[in-house]
Amino acid sequence: MKTDISDREVETIVEQDERVLLHRLLVAVEPHVDLPPLRHGRLLPGPRVWARLVSQVCVMGSSRGMERLQRNGELPAFRRAASLPELKKHRRNHLAKVLAEYSATRFPNQAAKKLRQVIDLPTAVEGDRCVLLAGLGRLEGADTIRDTLMGRCPIFKLKSARER
Repeated sequence: MKTDISDREVETIVEQDERVLLHRLLVAVEPHVDLPPLRHGRLLPGPRVWARLVSQVCVMGSSRGMERLQRNGELPAFRRAASLPELKKHRRNHLAKVLAEYSATRFPNQAAKKLRQVIDLPTAVEGDRCVLLAGLGRLEGADTIRDTLMGRCPIFKLKSARER
């Protein structure tokens, strides 16, 4: 098992042989412990949901721009510039300028238009907060969460809603 801690994110990688051992442990203790059901995903806080949504829209044409931002270490600055609080401070065309300035996508105007549609949805954004996952419990099923996301946000299709 390996845990990486970077930029306030914690990621634990469990190898296949360790998964087998963990499974055996869970099976052994299950009769003696009340465990909540396992879920395939996790619910992210609002700012990270918005950052993921921006990334998904940016890679619709090509993933090269976002990959370059990651490689060059510009991704944190891009995420700050494209954050909801920052967007609320500026005029409506600011988002397209940020996407073009960072070359995050091949089609900055189209991506900005899609993201503006999301910003204008009360089921997705309230003020400068992303509320797309509000009201969804951590133990909701993956299908329930996917269907809810598709209902709350019209830019989501089956694949993109699954990757939340």
